[in-house]
Amino acid sequence: MNVIILAAGYGTRLQNDIINDKTGKYSNLLDVPKPLLPIKNDQPLLSLWMEIINEVDIINKVYIVINRKYEDQFRLWAKDHPNIILVVENSCSNEDRSGAVKCIQLALDSMEELTDVNVLAGDTLFMKDFSLSKAICLFKNISGNKDISLISYYNCSDNDVSKRGILEVDDSGHVLQFLEKPKPSVTTSRKACPCFYLLHRNHTKLIQKFLHEKRVRAVFCSFLEESTAI
Repeated sequence: MNVIILAAGYGTRLQNDIINDKTGKYSNLLDVPKPLLPIKNDQPLLSLWMEIINEVDIINKVYIVINRKYEDQFRLWAKDHPNIILVVENSCSNEDRSGAVKCIQLALDSMEELTDVNVLAGDTLFMKDFSLSKAICLFKNISGNKDISLISYYNCSDNDVSKRGILEVDDSGHVLQFLEKPKPSVTTSRKACPCFYLLHRNHTKLIQKFLHEKRVRAVFCSFLEESTAI
């Protein structure tokens, strides 16, 4: 299994908040990409993810998709992590970014062989009780000889529904629909879907086909809706 970390975003809202902060307390974080923000003992968020990933023996390689604007900062950070592979998405602004699906495909194109992949967001970190190794073991047990991918969710409150991506699933747990920040009245589901996906190797082949069929910037929620095997 390989890991794909999506780190090509621009954190526009955070950057605007820093600019508008009159105290100047966080001015040192201006133009620092969110995955490289200091979190614990001044360690960047990505470094914390790497600590978690390095504890899982089944993971072979880690691919981090970055944008052109922050490439130098990521390469400086990567000097302490020789086992990762940086994949550059050729955008320099939020307006011309490729979208999550294209970024995933860029990482897949960089891989030497077809394999299961764990896709996660480089600008988020899960709670302390989260176990990457347990999640991967669950995925392996469920998939077995079947082409099954695993999409994570957690139960959110009514107030948070309009702030999250919400999954609708059938009784067997298959994804029926992904709703992007819906009003609570639109759906009875309270299954919030973070960017953490365990994709079967045969499902990764569907991403290229999906991209060919889309003329606009593709988002991963659309891929989830159209991939009936997930």
